[in-house]
Amino acid sequence: MCTKKNILCIIAFNLTLSINAIAQNKNYDSYFSSKDSTIIAGKVIGYTPGNGDDFINFKTHNLAGDETKHAIQLNNDGTFSFSFYQPNRGDIVVNYKNAFENVYTEPSKKISLTIFNNKLDTDNNNAFAANGQLADINNLNFDFQSEFLRHQFRSKANLGDKGQPDSAFAQKRSEKLNEELAFLNKYVADKHVTNEAFKKFQFDKLSYTAGGDILLFPFFGKLNKTITEDQLLKFIAQFPVDNARALDNAAYLAFLKKLILDEQIIININPTYDAVRLANGYNSIPLYLGKINKLATGIVRQVMYYDLYNSLFKHDDANKVAASFDSTITNPYVKKLHDIDVEAAAGGFKLYDVVARIKESKVSDSLKQKFIALFEKQKGTNLYLDFWGDWCGPCMMEMPGYPKLIGAFNGKPLKFLFLSVNMTEQAMLTVKNKYQINADFINLSKDETAVMNNIFEFHSYPHHIIINSPYARLIPKIGSSSVRC
Repeated sequence: MCTKKNILCIIAFNLTLSINAIAQNKNYDSYFSSKDSTIIAGKVIGYTPGNGDDFINFKTHNLAGDETKHAIQLNNDGTFSFSFYQPNRGDIVVNYKNAFENVYTEPSKKISLTIFNNKLDTDNNNAFAANGQLADINNLNFDFQSEFLRHQFRSKANLGDKGQPDSAFAQKRSEKLNEELAFLNKYVADKHVTNEAFKKFQFDKLSYTAGGDILLFPFFGKLNKTITEDQLLKFIAQFPVDNARALDNAAYLAFLKKLILDEQIIININPTYDAVRLANGYNSIPLYLGKINKLATGIVRQVMYYDLYNSLFKHDDANKVAASFDSTITNPYVKKLHDIDVEAAAGGFKLYDVVARIKESKVSDSLKQKFIALFEKQKGTNLYLDFWGDWCGPCMMEMPGYPKLIGAFNGKPLKFLFLSVNMTEQAMLTVKNKYQINADFINLSKDETAVMNNIFEFHSYPHHIIINSPYARLIPKIGSSSVRC
């Protein structure tokens, strides 16, 4: 029953949303059906070429909750066009300079965006405008996000405060969500919003972002070895796990991914599970699948199975329970994705030619030539790349160990190259000198970083890559991927 104190219930009622009313009997075989690409095109008004902000970024996501960043170089007149395949309705992030906006997309639709450069340089107040298809929901999203960012919320939930109990953070984050949803409810009322897709999208985005934060906290910069699954599920009881109607929201897919990872961590570090893991020959995968079976049904269970296998990439024990994945994942599109993962796991890392990728990339000749020269210069040896920044905690934790690692390969055909991101040249050299790292360091500009993100298909840090030279003996892969010059 709704009460005056139950703000979540009131807001859900006022928004005519009920995230507990899930039509799981729907036939989702055709849910992921379109094979046509979505196109986002537009123009940056007031763009000046060569000012260091020559790329616009698009962040897409897959069913496993993984994000991929695509950097597109603007034309000299500020125009751009990005085509991508996403088989269902959903949101992607568009980033230019200091602005990050969620853009709602549908398969086969063409979305037209105008970005006002002068507004980005001030307070990012409605710097984005949509025209044509899906303009209504996207302009509402842009306006709401602008007002949301300017609003001062009273409730606070600090992920960085590791001293507070998990339950305390969960309560604070829920209180903050209550305030955020109240803000959404007021916005809808004040603006007389009738667009149901907008209401649903923002409700799911705010709700599952909060749920994702709660799932992250027990293992964010720490490892809570005592938390149980029951405790974790109590923390997120207000967020339905089995919610097929939210599959069009990136926040929900990220929420599922974090939940699956949390289940794996708990099973592997909580002593409560030692006996059952021993009984299974320390193969925990059947335990993971059992947890998913209790949490979800239908298409959501299939997505979580796919997500789990994706996170277990090339795990030997996965082959022992392969039939469980195959019999559960029946949706044609999800099955196709799963089959690709299975094939990739069997084949190992895919080799590709770095220089050829650079030559094929749609960037200016000046950017191409710099990196072509860099990698062609390295022929005859193997190359270890480390993309890092002094603002990245894990990156800096690695630095003290590099002198010993580099020394271990002294005289071997391996060269270390450190590429710093979002730093000054002086800050980069300060780190190099502090840890006495005997290797080459290169500081990447914003645009150069975008090119490397595209070529090596990454956007998180630290990121390590081994490049195997065709002119030297191949060494064991110690990076996150394997490529060749």
